[in-house]
Amino acid sequence: MRGFKNALLLCGLAFSMGMASCAGVNGDVLQSSDRNIVSVNVKEGTVPNKIIAGKFDQAGIKLVINYSDGTKEEVALTTALIPEQYRDLLQTPGNYEITILYRGQQVTIHVCIAIETFTVSFYAYANKPEYVLFSATEIPAGGTAIAPEVSSDFYREGMHYYFRGWDKAFSNVTASLNIYGIYESTPYHTVTFYDGAMNVLKSEKIDQGEDATPPTERERAMNGYTFLGWDRDYHDVTKSFDVYGLYTDVSPVYTVTFYTLGGSAVEPLTIKKGAKLTWPQNPTREGYIFGGWQTEDGTQYLVNRFPAVSVVSDTSFYAIWTEDHTIPLDTNVELKIWCSEAAVKLTTSQIRDFLYVNNWSDKVTFQVECVGEGDAAYKVVADVDAAADVYFFPQDQLSRLVTAGGLTELAKPYADPIKAENGKGSVIAATVGDSLYAFPATADNGYFLYYNKAALSANDIGRWENLIAKAESTNKKVLFNYSSAWYNFGFFYGAGADTIWTTDDEGAFVEYEDTYTSAKGLAGAMGLARVVTSPVCVDSSSAGDVTDDTIAIVSGTWDYRAMTDAWGENLGCAELPSFTYGNEVFHTGSFSGNKLVGAKPQTDAIKARVALDIAEYLTSEKGQIERFEELQWGPSNLAAAESEAVQAAPQIAALVKQNVYAKPQGQFPMRWWDNAGAIGSSIQALGKEGATEAAVQGILNTYAAGLDDLLGNR
Repeated sequence: MRGFKNALLLCGLAFSMGMASCAGVNGDVLQSSDRNIVSVNVKEGTVPNKIIAGKFDQAGIKLVINYSDGTKEEVALTTALIPEQYRDLLQTPGNYEITILYRGQQVTIHVCIAIETFTVSFYAYANKPEYVLFSATEIPAGGTAIAPEVSSDFYREGMHYYFRGWDKAFSNVTASLNIYGIYESTPYHTVTFYDGAMNVLKSEKIDQGEDATPPTERERAMNGYTFLGWDRDYHDVTKSFDVYGLYTDVSPVYTVTFYTLGGSAVEPLTIKKGAKLTWPQNPTREGYIFGGWQTEDGTQYLVNRFPAVSVVSDTSFYAIWTEDHTIPLDTNVELKIWCSEAAVKLTTSQIRDFLYVNNWSDKVTFQVECVGEGDAAYKVVADVDAAADVYFFPQDQLSRLVTAGGLTELAKPYADPIKAENGKGSVIAATVGDSLYAFPATADNGYFLYYNKAALSANDIGRWENLIAKAESTNKKVLFNYSSAWYNFGFFYGAGADTIWTTDDEGAFVEYEDTYTSAKGLAGAMGLARVVTSPVCVDSSSAGDVTDDTIAIVSGTWDYRAMTDAWGENLGCAELPSFTYGNEVFHTGSFSGNKLVGAKPQTDAIKARVALDIAEYLTSEKGQIERFEELQWGPSNLAAAESEAVQAAPQIAALVKQNVYAKPQGQFPMRWWDNAGAIGSSIQALGKEGATEAAVQGILNTYAAGLDDLLGNR
């Protein structure tokens, strides 16, 4: 029966109306005539797709009677032509095949009986006083509609709107309905509460005439202060206003006394408990150089490195003096200093300040030259005699510089403060064997992601696949220096691969452990391939290459100023994205490291002392804070790193997050950087279609084949 149900009841049943006569369209008796009926058909187009249960007669189905004389007659097919005992079937939803015997002729029709439904549409406000359609549902006749979830209240343009229900009932539905939400509104005002330090405690919206709720006792509490009350009434609110807490200071007060031990007098200070000590102007003493202050327990606070000290009791400080070995009047020291182009101006200013404070301005002449950190190391190793007396360099060059005789081993008076005032990782970065050879200057020699927040969402920057797909779909560029081993290392390290090199006492590389060709290395390389084979990837890490089409760049803190100029308030800083290979997700790794300042060995003891003192001053807490404020370089000095400005810097926050996945940069043969950098370039040259696992593995194998040739190098 072609899928139609209830065939037993209707399909094939002959509802005989008699040969002589049958019920007509209007219930009249149709008399037989000389005309013969040739056929009876259902009139095309009169059977609707569905017939509402109980409304068969309104369906408009027609039968066409064809007579032998060529004439035709139309008859309406109604329930009157169907025996009464079967008419209840037409009240039941379903698909039916009905065969009717009409004046000796069989006629079969297919009908679909359906329940009558009505459309019930709900309209409500969506965060503004304008009706929008929330839902539209077909409801069976007599059924009940389900109202959608709508916001119970919202604020808009000075009014607070409350949802109070619907404008009509929607049970026992007998017709299509448009139902609208009922709302009440009242003006509202904003009341903001502040504590005694002008910090916002809470801000809330209050309906006209209602009372604001003040912060709790715990929320309004201020250490060292007693809360007295609020500066104004916050009941029966009729306009927006601010409420300020009233406090009285109950902090204990302590006296800080300075004993100069024969030097010029320093007045005692009165300081509240927990407040930071403001160090006084350094005292003077004939024939001596002031070295700082120390407490009764021997804790020392050395000049030019005074940390932030919180006062929690009455405290006494005692001056530290050393005999003055002032540079002889007839001495003229000439120094050459190397630093990056961005730091030339600041470094020059810092050295001038140092010479002025020490009364050396007329005895020391100096020249600050623009030589980048990486280039400085190469130049020193190539010709120590022609090199600068003081220079900045990256930590991975330390071993080569020591081997080349380009660094002075730091004696205890210089080494001890470095160990006390810098992070452990920074101290290790400046150490060869058991000796310190350099002054830590930064702890930010790593990289992270700069991105344009106007073009990329948090989801876009979470995965490399998402970032590249977004750039491709918008025809934008992503800058990643894939031909640099320093940058492409992150994919390998993120996937669990690594390369570790060991030197002998002379600084020559004698052993290595490299897993770039392993399954983990291939995972990293395939992640790298997804990025570098895209036409949107540009081989660069320089902010100078950022254009209007650029939406992301992998770089470091040194580019923060330039990136701020490029993207302004849309500048975002984040840890590097993750990448996917197979069924695994890997977070991209990176190198972390330090920039260091070294002093070249000297044959002249006075020149050696001045060079070391300048290097020490440049890397002091004061020097590093100045460098952060001017250049946004992240400090290695612990006190400088804890300053509010550094803690609030978005680029430092991003670097700190990325450093969780970073490896402290070790020592590598110079040619390794070229060989490993070529991996990225070679994969890029394969193109998206050509970067198969086999092809990429071949590039890794070529890289590994050259590693033995690097042994013995420095």
